[in-house]
Amino acid sequence: AVIARGEADVASSKLSRTLARAQIVRFSKPYLELRHALALNRIRFAEMARGRDAPTVVRAFAGSIGVIADSSYVGFARRNFPDARIVEYPDWAKVVHALEQGEIDGAYRDELEIRRLFRNDPKKSLSLRAITLTDTRDALAMAVHRDAHQLLALIDIFLEQRRGTLRIDDLLAHEGDD
Repeated sequence: AVIARGEADVASSKLSRTLARAQIVRFSKPYLELRHALALNRIRFAEMARGRDAPTVVRAFAGSIGVIADSSYVGFARRNFPDARIVEYPDWAKVVHALEQGEIDGAYRDELEIRRLFRNDPKKSLSLRAITLTDTRDALAMAVHRDAHQLLALIDIFLEQRRGTLRIDDLLAHEGDD
């Protein structure tokens, strides 16, 4: 909204390229693509599975999934899990808290955040299970005002000329390096 109103020149902060957003701003080429992922309550997941393999259970997921309100993952969850009950929370910490308290069966976000969750607290793997969806992608890009053609061209050239490709393992390894 800030970019669309012309109050800032560039937005860049794990901003998902979505069709709805592309109607009001212009996006750069993606600088990172993340797979979607879930953190699931292990016990609840085992009850749902009843011997079926994980991909089958996940694709037909009919439990409750927590997402950050007003994020791209609200729409992703509705599209990818049509039988699930989508529960919106104001921030990621509240989604994780609700999952740990058993208020929801799963938490849905990108692979980076799910991996970060388990890396920051390895004990979570005792009660939670991570599942990465290999057939989904969240393209992250910078956004500019819809009339900022030259700025967008400069950003795209910058992204094309940068060295190396951003990888999740590299991002996690360098966290805290300020």
